[in-house]
Amino acid sequence: MFDDPVSSLDHWHREKIAVRLVEESKTRQVIVFTHDAVFLNDLQSSANRENISSEIFHLEWNSNIPGRCVKGLPWDLKSADDRFDKLEKEQRAILEDWNSIPNNDNVQSIRRAYSWLRATLERIVEKEIFADVIFRFRSYVDIKKLDGAMGFTPNECKELQRLVQRCHDVTEAHDAAPAKQSAIPGPTDLAKDIADAKQLLVTIRNRRKVVTKPTIV
Repeated sequence: MFDDPVSSLDHWHREKIAVRLVEESKTRQVIVFTHDAVFLNDLQSSANRENISSEIFHLEWNSNIPGRCVKGLPWDLKSADDRFDKLEKEQRAILEDWNSIPNNDNVQSIRRAYSWLRATLERIVEKEIFADVIFRFRSYVDIKKLDGAMGFTPNECKELQRLVQRCHDVTEAHDAAPAKQSAIPGPTDLAKDIADAKQLLVTIRNRRKVVTKPTIV
């Protein structure tokens, strides 16, 4: 069991420690506590290279008490698929509390959901369109994944820009003109935008499979 074993170390040593811990996990269970997302990525990358399975949990506060153990990564580190799952659950919760004339809580909840959707679209660009070749804060460019970075079609680009603009129009990160009082999307609109974003992800992945599929002569 290791408690943040890379404190105050440079990235070169972090990577070496990640490789060593994965090597050790081949013969015994290894438990690592860390708040360092870069080191966590190093551990995951090393484990994937060695075909070592792993489980990830994170700790969070609950009812003002620390230490609740939750399976999976926190939101900022989740994959697009996991984020869509959370977004769909959030959409159902918003729908359940929605009023015919949205109140302030309704408005804030829909804006928060669209902020999450925008972040998910950005994650798709990083992890799917550019195939995780360049990962923010990772200390190297993963050339081995370069064959998966196949760009995107004009239609995919337009759909991505449309969805991002949709989020920009709603998100709480932008101050709406008070005199205009524009209507905000409802839960049904949110459900459709989530579905459209999921379909965009499927389209990108399917195209990559076709493009990178080996040709047998």
